[in-house]
Amino acid sequence: MGQKEILLHMFRKEKNIVKLENAIKKHINENSELKIQVSLLTTIPGVALITAATIIGELGDIHRFSSAKKVAAFVGVSPRKYESGKSVIGAVMRKMICIVRRLIIDKSFYEDKLVT
Repeated sequence: MGQKEILLHMFRKEKNIVKLENAIKKHINENSELKIQVSLLTTIPGVALITAATIIGELGDIHRFSSAKKVAAFVGVSPRKYESGKSVIGAVMRKMICIVRRLIIDKSFYEDKLVT
């Protein structure tokens, strides 16, 4: 594949991405509840439309969680404590929704690099 074909392929992919982003925007704008949730999520540094839409898509109805702690546990980013006799071991849970956890970790890493 030559350079011209690669550039044409990239241009087509870019057009598809723009179409998908526009469809996501349209869907959110047509649903007032989604619009509110997206506007709240995008107040978080590093969270823009696509990240907010991904989080909402993965979590589903946010109202089913009674606290932020339960959302964190569901996503798999809350610390977990294991006790056995005298020793206590703490770790971040490594299960549940990998996409949202990955977004959170990637965004926090990126924000950290911007600050330093």
